[in-house]
Amino acid sequence: MDTLSLFPIYLATGAISGLLAGLLGIGGGLIMVPALLAGFAIAGVPSASIPALALGTSLTAVCFNSLLASREHLRLGNLVQPFSGRMRVLAAWLVVGVLAGTLLSTRLPQRGALLAIAVFQIIVGCQMLRASFRPAPAASGLSKAQLQADLVPQ
Repeated sequence: MDTLSLFPIYLATGAISGLLAGLLGIGGGLIMVPALLAGFAIAGVPSASIPALALGTSLTAVCFNSLLASREHLRLGNLVQPFSGRMRVLAAWLVVGVLAGTLLSTRLPQRGALLAIAVFQIIVGCQMLRASFRPAPAASGLSKAQLQADLVPQ
């Protein structure tokens, strides 16, 4: 299997997950991981390598997407103090979680990794389904600036 044979898989996965992320607001990993699992199997990637390759590829793509989206949200004023102490703490624990998850995912047997992915997808799907039946919250009447001011420590 050469890298060129994976190009159509990356192209289709990126386009579909980008479209769904923009349209529905769902994370790229929710779409990318299952699509990459299927695409890599079709492309003939050795089955033992597929889960780790799908997760790593998805995480790399999500990192680039997150950086671009964060920059745009910062430009639009949708981020409150993006480099505040709270955000640094969140980012630090995110790094710890990513390192732990990466270590765990490389230690799991293929079946365990696939099961973990499937269970996570089911949980997210159930939460989305449950949320779709809840009535929409009433508008608070506060502007974006007022909401941001409430989040900024005085």
